[in-house]
Parts: sequence; C-alpha cells; structure tokens
Amino acid sequence: MIAQNASQQMLAYRLSRRSMLVGLAGFSSLSALLAACGTGSGNPAAATTTPTLASASPTPSTLSPTSSPTPAQSPTSTPAQSPTTIPTSGPIGATLYEYHGHTLDTYAVAWSPDGTLIASGSFDKTVRVWSALTGETRLVYRGHTDQVNDISWSPDGKSIASSGDGTVQVWDATTGRLIFKNANSVYGNSWSPDSTRLAFGNGTSFQIWNVATGNQLASYGSVITCCPDWSPDGKFIAAYGTDDAKKVPTLQIWDVATQRMVFTTDLPNSRRSAVVWSPDSSRLAFAGTTGLVESWQMPAGQQPVTYPVQGLSALQKQWLCLDWSHDGRYLAAGGYNGPMQVWNAQTTAISYTSHGNVDVQALAWSPNRPVIASCEGSIVRLWQAP
Repeated sequence: MIAQNASQQMLAYRLSRRSMLVGLAGFSSLSALLAACGTGSGNPAAATTTPTLASASPTPSTLSPTSSPTPAQSPTSTPAQSPTTIPTSGPIGATLYEYHGHTLDTYAVAWSPDGTLIASGSFDKTVRVWSALTGETRLVYRGHTDQVNDISWSPDGKSIASSGDGTVQVWDATTGRLIFKNANSVYGNSWSPDSTRLAFGNGTSFQIWNVATGNQLASYGSVITCCPDWSPDGKFIAAYGTDDAKKVPTLQIWDVATQRMVFTTDLPNSRRSAVVWSPDSSRLAFAGTTGLVESWQMPAGQQPVTYPVQGLSALQKQWLCLDWSHDGRYLAAGGYNGPMQVWNAQTTAISYTSHGNVDVQALAWSPNRPVIASCEGSIVRLWQAP
C-alpha cells in the first residue's frame, strides 16, 4: 500500500449503493472535516469529459484515451489481462476471478443492477467498468483528480456516481459522458430508487439533488454528515456523521417525505463504520472498528440483533465494509488485516470465515447470485459466497 497522510487515510474508505463508511477519528470540528475532504466551488455542473473506451483485449496499448488527459488524470499503464470466461459458481470461499486493471489500491466496488458489470474505484484516480462474466475492461473513467473511494450505480443501470476527491460526478455508464458534477467538498453518495435524485454529504449536511436539472431539492443538517444512504424502498435516508456538540459518531434516520428525523443513536468509540440497508428496507445493519456487528428493525431502531465475532483479535475485527446478500439471508463484512466473515442474517450463525488475513477496503454482493466482489490491495476479487 502506498504511503498516505492522515487525511488521506481517513478518506480512503468505501461506500456502496446501500452502505456507508467514513473515517471520523481526528475530526474534532467541521473545519477539520472539510479540510480533509478538500475544497470545491459548491456549484453543480454538467459538462463533457473524455473517458477511455477499452477494446476487447484490454492491454496497455489499447487503453489510450481518445484525447490527451491532464497529468492528474493519467494513471500508470494497466497490466495486460486478457478476457476469459469467469466461472459462475464454485465451492464456498473459492476465488472465481481476480481483476488486475488498477495500478494502486482499490477502495470502492459496485455491481450493475443486472449483475453483468462491475465498477471499481482506486487510489489511481480511475473508475474502471469491467465485465463480471469475462473480466474485459469496458470503460476507464478519468474525471477525478484524487482517489475514488465511493461508487454507486443508478438503479436503472444507466449512470454511475463516483466521489472521493471532494467532488461527486455522475456519468453515463456506457460512454463515460459527464452528466452532473458538484464540487462542494462532497463525500459519499446514494441514488434514489427511481434514479432521478442523488443524496450526498458535504460535511455540514447531506443534500438531495435532481441529477437531470442540477437543482438542489432538500438539505438536512444536524450533525457533521459525510455519508447519506437511501433505503431501497425510497422512504428513508440513513445519515452517518459526527455530532459536533458531543464529538460522538452518530447515526440518524430521516423520513424523505416529511424531512423529519425518526431515529438516532450514538455509536461511541467507532472511528469508522459501515451501515447498510437490507434489500427489503426492513432492517439496517452496522459494523464498526470496535468489532460490533448489529442490525436493527427500521425505522424505529427496534429489535437489535448482534452477530458473533468469536476467535478474532481486536485488530482482525476492525470492520470497514458490510453488505447484505441480494435475498437478505446473509451479511458479509471485511476489514483491517483479518478474515472476511459471512453470517446467517436470521440465526446470526457464522456461515463462512475466509482463510488468511487481508485488508478489505470494500465489498459488494452480486445483485442476483451468491458471489462477492472484494477490494484487496490493487486487486478486485470475485469469490463464491454461501
């Protein structure tokens, strides 16, 4: 892993479509958080950017952009990796494929809604869209000037939102054409189920914007919010951040229609946390660096369920990422220098523990089969889940 300063380390963590992750240690004030997130104009903009369209054989020579990118947008040449046929299944825990398209550590991963494509973001400043069936690189998006640590695919499959350098950028998932951009120290993003609105945090609040018109529709602000996340049914938004008065990590649930807070809880001592909605929006799961993995019935936060983490050291259970299976039957988590674990969401029994220790910065469950994509160093690995 490349060397990073303290602010970079805090920011280089992943949020997926239904999960949130943020490093909050050291952010004692709003100004400190915004300084770490970077500065921006605060104005959304629609423009055109020139992506790299990869050919059927993604070798270094075929990954040339159609126009010369700026030095900040030019990653090192991609290692050669020929398309193949990726197995659709295997024994539980088996590696099905390793994607080597990135040159630096990966921090974000998201599946297309139909499960055929994967978008991955990296410290190399790129987002790469590649086939989950062959490993073929379809598109390289180079619009960011720093690491990409959040990717969310619109539910209709047409657009991708990516952030991590202080901006959120929405672009066409097929052509890479830039559709919407906001540079107001943005961190984290989440789509509405109808793919027309985007929620994102900018430190002082989280906001909802119309992507097509570029108009701000709503703003919510009571904590230093980095990471809003929309429930799949569209009714609620979960916001995770730091209460500036109490200096404590806090989770809030907001009713989108009434713009009223319906649930809040403090999460003390959890420097970084992942929060993810179940596919039916009935429960919200939490995993943090304290080792706690828990879920609550939403929206009132009732019936808490705790998932066991026996046999792991304090370091191994510092969870960074969390996701539900597409059918809501399982939860998977990964983190610092430890194994990934999968639990039965109903019984809380551990269904699988991976072998060996690895830093997993992000993971995402396929939307239609028991396969997980996990960010492990510069590699994105597909492996068989229960």
